Amino acid sequence: MLDTGEQSDWERRRRLKWLAAGVGGLVLAGLIALPFLKRAAPAILPPQLSSVVAPIPENPGDWRGRIDYRAVDARLRAMMTDRSMQGLAVAIVEDGRLAFVHGYGYTAADNAERVSAKTVFRWASLSKTVAGTLTARLAADGALSLQDPLSVFNTSLKLPGDAQVGLTLEQLLAQRTGLGRNAYDGRLEDGEDPTVIRGSFASLKPVCPPGTCHTYQNIAYDTITEVIHARTGLDYAEAVKRRLFDVPAAAGVNSTIVDLAIWMQAQMGLRPDVLSGAVLGEVQRSRVGTGRPYGRLNIARELKGPGYGLGMRSFTYRGHNLVGHSGGVAGYRATMMFEPATRTGIVMLWNSDANLPFRYQAEFFDRVYGLPFTDFLELDRGDPIASGSELAD
Repeated sequence: MLDTGEQSDWERRRRLKWLAAGVGGLVLAGLIALPFLKRAAPAILPPQLSSVVAPIPENPGDWRGRIDYRAVDARLRAMMTDRSMQGLAVAIVEDGRLAFVHGYGYTAADNAERVSAKTVFRWASLSKTVAGTLTARLAADGALSLQDPLSVFNTSLKLPGDAQVGLTLEQLLAQRTGLGRNAYDGRLEDGEDPTVIRGSFASLKPVCPPGTCHTYQNIAYDTITEVIHARTGLDYAEAVKRRLFDVPAAAGVNSTIVDLAIWMQAQMGLRPDVLSGAVLGEVQRSRVGTGRPYGRLNIARELKGPGYGLGMRSFTYRGHNLVGHSGGVAGYRATMMFEPATRTGIVMLWNSDANLPFRYQAEFFDRVYGLPFTDFLELDRGDPIASGSELAD
């Protein structure tokens, strides 16, 4: 779920430049000016999401469900003793209901402020789930077709052999451009305009015929913003706000853990007024097999049959079909993993390069499924902070 390109230093620096300039609407490696759902008054939100508003189950007395949340909390506290961890926010949805929210550690090294349900973190490439979902929603509304070739939209993307002429939106969002992984990311770090970079991909040698294999991209993936603008006449951020979230919202590329949990609930089908089952089916259905997610991490060997949909990963864990995505920039990580059938899942946001929360997802689902404990955290081994090579796709 986390690719090398989702955590590079160039992304952090480029993000800061765009934020300082007030520029939004990019999907580059998760750089989205995304309107997140606010925790509004219960009367504003549909009854399916009434559990998301007050009270947020941040206190132990509010943790209720079949899952042993005291045991979850104890394990997370143990994880936080590792030197690679600094601050962490966790939310769990059980049977569609927000059942657990808690913050651990601190927002900065000076221990000045503890992480809570209100702490804002970066999503990074987990935001790609929004781009894929918006495109699927526009297709359902008849604004475009997932089988439309990019040539219809006159985008800036140029592929070897003019392959962009026939490359479909579906193939673009499933990361099937045929380009080598993370093509020309370094040039973006040097300050080049992404539209100019996309125009120079034609000189590269493809690693496979377009549409036939999965190779993770950032700059090429961002082409979808041009498509959405062409069809809606709106900047990407405004299109997200109008077509996905017809409730009070706040703009930004960051969010709290509760906002991310609400997005996971929407992906579970709890906002049918906004995201129909048909749209979610398009987003989450695998279009192409991928390499092993999480690279050399021990969780990787348990995630079978990995695939990529429209900005969403899928795989089987111990016989259960799960979906989600992860993201990372230097100093921040994000992950979402859930089972659509039971509407149960976990989201985590943290402010370090640690890999432990990625591993913990397996322990969480073992607990959900009542399986024997497996020590995926391996805290006694003293593993170093995650590097890009450890997390390569």
